[in-house]
Amino acid sequence: MNYQYDSSLICFKKSLELSKNLKYYEPLQKISRVYISLGDFNEALKFALMTEKSAMITNDNDLLARAYVDLGSIFLSLDIGSPKGLSYLNLALQTNVKTNTTTIKVYEALSIHTSNIAIEKDDKVLNSKAIEYM
Repeated sequence: MNYQYDSSLICFKKSLELSKNLKYYEPLQKISRVYISLGDFNEALKFALMTEKSAMITNDNDLLARAYVDLGSIFLSLDIGSPKGLSYLNLALQTNVKTNTTTIKVYEALSIHTSNIAIEKDDKVLNSKAIEYM
């Protein structure tokens, strides 16, 4: 698979620039995801926090839930089992979202990270919990 992260960042940043007057903040979250994929967690955190703030201002719960997923993923990538990371994923789960796509992304992230923690701790009960999220 050919991942073109540099091109993605250029396009998303241009999209963000063009959409600011429209109060459309989806590109912030997409930029955060690219940085997570690149393993650049400082930049990912910066954009995830901007996404969270923008989603709160615009009352966009789906964007807010995805920001929480990104924040949880960032902290759990840096420290498996991070209470802060798990807290963000739980916030995502508790956020009242409108679309099934966002709900799926939240449960997918919970499953992946719970499974990673279960593997790290060799915990079969926790691994069963990860399966429940799928």
